[in-house]
Amino acid sequence: MKKLLTVKVMHIMTTTWMMIALCIGSSVSLNAVADEFAHWDKRPITVRLNVGQERIVSVGKDVQVGIPASINRLVRVQNNDGNIYFKASAPFSSTRVSLRDIKTGKLILLDVVATDQGKDYEYEPLVITYGDNTTESNDSNANLPETPAKTEITAQIPPRIELPQTALPIPAALTRYAAQSLYAPIRTIEKLEGVHRVAMKLPNHLPTLIPNLQLRITPLESWGMGEYVVTAIKIQNLAHHKIQLDPRYLQGRFYAATFQHNWLGQYGTLEDTTVLYLVTKGKLTMAMIEG
Repeated sequence: MKKLLTVKVMHIMTTTWMMIALCIGSSVSLNAVADEFAHWDKRPITVRLNVGQERIVSVGKDVQVGIPASINRLVRVQNNDGNIYFKASAPFSSTRVSLRDIKTGKLILLDVVATDQGKDYEYEPLVITYGDNTTESNDSNANLPETPAKTEITAQIPPRIELPQTALPIPAALTRYAAQSLYAPIRTIEKLEGVHRVAMKLPNHLPTLIPNLQLRITPLESWGMGEYVVTAIKIQNLAHHKIQLDPRYLQGRFYAATFQHNWLGQYGTLEDTTVLYLVTKGKLTMAMIEG
């Protein structure tokens, strides 16, 4: 029995990494599973910093960073090959920072804020995606006045990601479609031929899925394609401490499992909830272990 369980765990882990690599593409490394994503749609993107902790913002192109004089001594900024490294030395309120595309002169606007969350708190790297929505600028200094419009970072998977030309395996394509359906604006969801919704027929709480952690586990929605079904499941931390998520904690017979984030903040914080995507052959009810 123990040998069988080990084989299942290894299959879940291997398939999970395969799906992440295929969904994200070669431009993002496998170590970036927990990256947060924000889509630039002409509204400033909020970037939160923890004092003393470095945070990477990746834009995928060469940019010039415009830092206002008001925070010049409060934050260290290093720019290398489309990656901007921010490290605040003291707290400061939301301040407009601009990223100018060196080739086109267009801008991406950030609202950067720094707070002291303690040395053990670390924000995940941020990856910014965009189409042709960068803002035209005639100001060479590129430090624009602050406006109230903001975009909070709410998802780890972007509405659109450049993919290899080869077709994705069905489990990876289903996971990607499910993530976009939950997080992306409807107009940006990419069509997936043959996908259809599946009636879940699941209880409102799934305590046997991860029994060794104090969690509230709620099924959200299922989609099917061929013999595979992906089910999106909301996971909320009920403990008053941060926890790490690991596919090896899952109890059941699953083809693949992908966490939106690989950790959860303590109960009551903005980071206490994430989504798990479970891929099964057939409906999830057949793969679950009965309590």
